[in-house]
Amino acid sequence: MRQTIHFLQKCMEDFLAYKEFQEEPTRRELLLAEGYRRRNLDRLLEKALKGLNESQDQSRVKDEGFLQANFLIQSLEYKYISEKKRTPDTNLQAYSDALDLYFIAGKLRLASLITAVQKIYTQDIQVGLLEEALNYVEAKGLPELPAIRIYYYVYKTLSDPSNEAYFFSLKDTIFQYDHFFTPEEQRDILLLAVNYCIAKMNTGVSRFIGEAFDLYKRGIENGALLDKGVLNHLTFINIITNGITLKQFEWVRQFIENYQQYLAPQYRENFVHFPSPNSTSKNGSTSKPSVF
Repeated sequence: MRQTIHFLQKCMEDFLAYKEFQEEPTRRELLLAEGYRRRNLDRLLEKALKGLNESQDQSRVKDEGFLQANFLIQSLEYKYISEKKRTPDTNLQAYSDALDLYFIAGKLRLASLITAVQKIYTQDIQVGLLEEALNYVEAKGLPELPAIRIYYYVYKTLSDPSNEAYFFSLKDTIFQYDHFFTPEEQRDILLLAVNYCIAKMNTGVSRFIGEAFDLYKRGIENGALLDKGVLNHLTFINIITNGITLKQFEWVRQFIENYQQYLAPQYRENFVHFPSPNSTSKNGSTSKPSVF
């Protein structure tokens, strides 16, 4: 019986791994190309590399994973050129540049997350080579790469909160580049920016109510604030509170009507009360939903 259970579990694990593999086409094609290289199938390898480069050119997502894929493609091309063509004309410059960009994007993203965590919990986490990455980017100029531009401004905003110019650069960059990220990462970026606004509001800087509201609206419009089709109940309340404070009553009413369905059921019933369609007020107007 134990062997049967172990066998079934192994089959399930293999199936889950296969499903994840199928949902990562770039990773799949990279492994396929590596298989061609190891078996000296040069024509198939060249075709695979061409396909990978075309896929990268056409990719909608330009996040850290995109830069990692560029690096891995350059690595694979270098192995092929150095093994087969025996020529000094290699792709080493492109290989080096791809590694630099991938490393810097990852370092800035991780530094941003660590800085955000350290504002909530006391943790001594050292981010090695961060200053070198920042100096490199600032000396070279920010490249037009979403994964670097956004996280550069996220880190600067969180690490130097008194300099509001960094936040406004971040906000502009979010509105310009957020569509290059997955919905999950869009949500993380938005909430990091919103948390900065909330910290400012808590110190009495009321103009950041409007800034937070703009970011919330962005996340609603592009769907980034929905996590697997669910809108966090605290985000729901924060959006309504900000909208009412800004006297955006009609927008708030529409928001409640359209988005209460995305709340988890246990919060939907507690937060929003909808009277029956035939219910009317004393002046004859149809009753509107209300938020508790």
